[in-house]
Amino acid sequence: MPPLSPTHSTLPVRIIQLNCNKKGSAIHMLLNKALNNADILLLKEPWWSRISPNDMQGPVGHRAWIPILPTTSQKPDDPPPLRVIAYYQPWPRLEVALRADLAQDRDMQILSISILGKPTMTIINLYNDQGH
Repeated sequence: MPPLSPTHSTLPVRIIQLNCNKKGSAIHMLLNKALNNADILLLKEPWWSRISPNDMQGPVGHRAWIPILPTTSQKPDDPPPLRVIAYYQPWPRLEVALRADLAQDRDMQILSISILGKPTMTIINLYNDQGH
């Protein structure tokens, strides 16, 4: 039998966690530098600001990464989700889903990670400040 080739389907999921201190430049740099080094990013204190001329607000965007907010809906008068956010790179056989049925909180997100042929994992992206 020939050896398996090292592809995403045979490698473990690579996760990077970082507190970005609300700096867009830190997130931009991480999204670019982590392209070949990570599949999922778990960020604390992400940048959230105006992303369009019509004052629409949101996270840093990147063509290779999909952001996952900690809540499923964001109304204009809601506070921004400045505590946690996750990004993932979509690749075949990988599914990342927010478990909004378990929690919807600005300080925490529960993610279900599924890879075809492997057991589903659950990871928690948690922000813990001194006041809690």
